[in-house]
Amino acid sequence: MRLLIIFLLLAMNVQAQKVNLDFLEGTWKVTDKEVYERWTKLGDKTFKGEGFMLKDGKKKVAEILDINDQSGKLTYYATVMGQNDNTPIAFKYNKTEKDVFSFENPNHDFPKKIVYKKISDSELFITVIGKPGEQFDFTMIKEISEDELLLPEWLEQDFENIVGVWKTDNSAYKTENEPFESYGMTWEEAEDGNGVTGILYGFQDGKQSENFWSFKRYWDKENKLAVVEQDSPNGVSGKGIFIDLEGMIIEEVQ
Repeated sequence: MRLLIIFLLLAMNVQAQKVNLDFLEGTWKVTDKEVYERWTKLGDKTFKGEGFMLKDGKKKVAEILDINDQSGKLTYYATVMGQNDNTPIAFKYNKTEKDVFSFENPNHDFPKKIVYKKISDSELFITVIGKPGEQFDFTMIKEISEDELLLPEWLEQDFENIVGVWKTDNSAYKTENEPFESYGMTWEEAEDGNGVTGILYGFQDGKQSENFWSFKRYWDKENKLAVVEQDSPNGVSGKGIFIDLEGMIIEEVQ
C-alpha cells in the first residue's frame, strides 16, 4: 500500500509538470505603455525571456527571465537589473486552473507570486502579488517582432542630430513683407518618448516672434514608417513620411 501511495504521488507530480507554455514565445507589450516582455523557447519547458522598455526606439533591459525544470520542478527565475546583486529569484510553478500559470515564492518579500493568465493566444493578464493587499496587475498584448519595434539606425541618428537650437541669417532678404532678420528652430525629445518635436519662429529687432509652425517626427512601429507632422496656429496642418535616401533625409508632407 505504501509503495502504491508513493507511486500515485509521483504520478500526480509528473502530471502537474505537463505544462504547455509555447504560447509565451514572442514579444508582448503592456497596454498603454512602452513596456515589453520577449520570450524565446530554447527547448521543452525551457524559455529565455527579458523585460525591457523602449524610449525613442532605444531598448533598456529591466530584467532577465528564465523558465525551466532543471531543479526537477518547473521554475520561473527573475533577475531584476540593479536589485538583489543581480541574483536570480526563483518562483516555483503551482498548478491552479486551466490557462492560469502561477509561480510562487512565499519567502520572498515582493513579489511572492507571479500569475500569468492566458486570455487568448494574443492576450495575457498578469498579476503580481505580495503580502495581503499588495498587488498590481496589467494586460499584455502579443506584438510584432522586436526588430520591427526598434528604430532604423538612420532614423535614430537623425533624432540625435536634430535636437538643439538652430538659427539661420535672413538679413539679406529682409523686406517690409519679410521683416525677420533671422529664423530659428528648436528641437527636443518628445514628451511621450517617441521621436522629437520642433518649433519654427522668427527674430525681429532681436525679439523672438510667436511660433509659425510646430513639428513632430516619430517612428510608426505598426506601419514601420518615419512620420512627420506639422501644424500652424491658424489651423493649417500636414502629415507625411520621411526617408533616408543614401544619407539624405527626404520629407514628403501633404
